[in-house]
Amino acid sequence: MRKINTSSIEEKIYNMALHAGVNVTRSCKEALVCARDKENGEAAKFALDILIENASVAKTENMPVCQDTGIAVVFLEIGQEVFLEGKSLKEAVNSGVRRAYADGYFRKSVCDPITRQNTGDNTPAVIHTEIVDGDKINIAFMPKGFGSENMSRLYMLKPAHGIEAAIDAVVETVRLAGSRPCPPVLVGVGIGGTFDTCALLAKKALTRDVGVPSTNPAVAEIEKIALSRINNLNIGCQGFHGDTTALGVACETDAHRGAARCGEYPMSLRSVRKEGFMKKLTLPLTKNDIKNLRAGDSVMLSGVVLTARDCAHKKLFSLLEDNKPLPFDIKDAIIYYAGPCPSRPNKASGSCGPTTSARMESFAPALIDLGLGAIIGKGEMNEETREALKRNCAVYFASIGGAGALYGNTIKKSECIAFPELLSEAVYRLEVENFPAIVAYDRYGNSIY
Repeated sequence: MRKINTSSIEEKIYNMALHAGVNVTRSCKEALVCARDKENGEAAKFALDILIENASVAKTENMPVCQDTGIAVVFLEIGQEVFLEGKSLKEAVNSGVRRAYADGYFRKSVCDPITRQNTGDNTPAVIHTEIVDGDKINIAFMPKGFGSENMSRLYMLKPAHGIEAAIDAVVETVRLAGSRPCPPVLVGVGIGGTFDTCALLAKKALTRDVGVPSTNPAVAEIEKIALSRINNLNIGCQGFHGDTTALGVACETDAHRGAARCGEYPMSLRSVRKEGFMKKLTLPLTKNDIKNLRAGDSVMLSGVVLTARDCAHKKLFSLLEDNKPLPFDIKDAIIYYAGPCPSRPNKASGSCGPTTSARMESFAPALIDLGLGAIIGKGEMNEETREALKRNCAVYFASIGGAGALYGNTIKKSECIAFPELLSEAVYRLEVENFPAIVAYDRYGNSIY
C-alpha cells in the first residue's frame, strides 16, 4: 500500500493547468506547421500562419493560447494500491484549478446551469476517476473550450449499420459544425459502451498526442479513413476552405488510453505574416474604406473596437426596448465578439480571441441598421446579417479562433465601459494596433465561406 496526500495531487493539477492554458502541445504545433506547409488555399494559409505565430506569442508572453480557457476536465487513473490521505480528492482538484485560473489570469467561464451566475473561480471541475492496477496515479488535464464542445453529437446506431455508418456519423458531425469550432479541429470519437461511456471515450481520445494512431489496427484504419474524408469536405482552416479541416482523428473503443507516444524532434515556430499583402486600415472605417474591401482581403486594423458577447447584447437590447440610450455611440462603431481573459499587471489586456459569431446573429441586423459600421468574430452568420451589411454599407471581419494571445498582444489599452457585472462578457473599449483579420462578408454580399 502506498500513501499519497491529496495536497500533492492539488499541486500537480495546479501546475498542469498553468502549463496547459499557455502552451500548445508539441504534437499539435508539429501538425499545424505540417498543415501550413502543404496548404494551397491563401486564406487558409493566412489563418494557419496566425495560429502558429499565436502559439509562440502565448509562450513568450505567458498568455493563454485562447481566451476561452475552458472548463477544467481532469482524468485520474488511481492505482488500487494507493491510499489517499488529506483533504477530499474533489476538494484537492478544485483547489488546484481555482488557484491556477487566478494565478494564470485565465478567464473564469463556469456558470450555474440555471441562473447563469458565474462561480467566479472556474470550479467545479469535471472529474473522471478510474481504478487501475498498481500504486501510482496518472493525471490528464484538459481545459475544454465550449466553441468545440457545443458541436459534440451522440449517435445511436444499429449493429447492422456496420462501421461505415459510424464513420459517416463522424464526418457528418464535422460537416454540420462547419466553421464554428475553429477548424482545424481534433476529433475525438468513442465507439461502443453505453450512452454515457461512449461520450467519455470520445473525450479521453483527445488526450492522445496528435497523429498517434490507435494501437488496435482496425481502429487505426477507422481513424485514417475518417480523417481523409473530413479533410475532403473542404471546410478548411477557420472555414476558409482548404486542405486541412482536421489535424487528427482519435478513436477509443474501450476505457484505456493507448500507451503510444509520437517521437519528439526539434521544430521552430516562425512569424510568417506577410504584412505587404495586407490592407492597413484605421478605425473607425469610412464608407469609402468599406466600399473598397472585398471578401477574402486580409487586413490590419488599428483604432477602437468594442467587445460584446451574448449577455451584453441582451442588455443592449433591453435598453433599446425601454427607449434608453446605449452606453456607447453605435454609429460607425465596431463590435468585436470577444470576452477577454483578465490582464496581468503589466499588460493592457489578457488573451482576447473571438467567439462564435452565429451566437449574435439574432442581434446583429438590428444593430447594423442602427449604424454599426463593422463586426468582428469567427465563423459564418445568417443571411439576415449579410443583407443588413449590404443595405447599410457595413462589413464583417473574420478573426482567427484560437489566436487569443496574439490578439491580446495587439491591444494597447482596455477600459470597461458597460455592464461590469458581466466580468469578461462586459463591454470593453479596446485600442488595437495591427489587429489581423480577413474580410468575411463584404458590403456587396460576397462571402469568403
